[in-house]
Amino acid sequence: DVLRQLYALRVAIEHRETTQDRVDFLKIALTATLRVVTSAGAGWPYIAPSKYAERSVQRNAFEEFVKRCNLMLQDISTVCRRKPPRSEHKVMNGDARNMTDYAPPESIDLMLTSPPYLNNYDYADRTRLETYFWGIYENWAQITHDVRDRLIIAATTQIRRTSMGDIRNCPGIRTTCPSIHNELMNIVYQLSELRTVKRGKKSYDLMVAGYFEDMLKVLRETYTVLKKGSRFVLVIGDSAPYGIHIPTDDIVGRLGVAIGFSDYNVEILRSRGEKWAGNTQRHKVPLRESIVTITK
Repeated sequence: DVLRQLYALRVAIEHRETTQDRVDFLKIALTATLRVVTSAGAGWPYIAPSKYAERSVQRNAFEEFVKRCNLMLQDISTVCRRKPPRSEHKVMNGDARNMTDYAPPESIDLMLTSPPYLNNYDYADRTRLETYFWGIYENWAQITHDVRDRLIIAATTQIRRTSMGDIRNCPGIRTTCPSIHNELMNIVYQLSELRTVKRGKKSYDLMVAGYFEDMLKVLRETYTVLKKGSRFVLVIGDSAPYGIHIPTDDIVGRLGVAIGFSDYNVEILRSRGEKWAGNTQRHKVPLRESIVTITK
């Protein structure tokens, strides 16, 4: 019943004769409704699929869609009442590892982002509900080709051990900062050894190496396009695959300094992982989420 209601809304929006901005508004509202009404295990990070079994009352998709539209309209009304100054915006579908394709050198005043966390979270997988619903993708192969293979490496599902052996040695970091390279190689070696004795044999070693090689590319490109004295601000979390702590925020900041940034600062926002304290299979390493500010 819920799926029929969602499908009816999709058809109505797609065939509505109105302006494109109104169609976009309705599509965003319907997209935001999907996870509210589904009983499938399609949660955001750290929501166990078993939690959805507790949802004994079905939600009416029409009613939830109306609620979402009203919430969005309230937000728009609030902004309009404040009469913000007019500004121009441009959204580009691109790659932060190739920033100079979109901006000339020393042209940017501020870079602000929250990159993927190094926690084996498959961001491509979490697009399935929405992209399947809108007919953007039909299977895993399409998602892998169009999304997963293009993302910064942060999950073992992106790893192909037979074709990524060179990444394990972090060649870019080796030439940029030998001290960080030695630190990472120690981590990669430990993860490689643990992989042989752990169930699942997850490729955390290549995941860690690939992640920092990708982040190094982002840092280099960002340094090129930022103006002198400007800042690169990242909200980022650390991790501890197989119980091996990786101070991601500190390493990213030090890599920035190694390529030419003047300094960096780490501000801890919150601790992470407490909700898994009762899981006997999980590590006991305290984790955190931080703001890393790197100044050129």
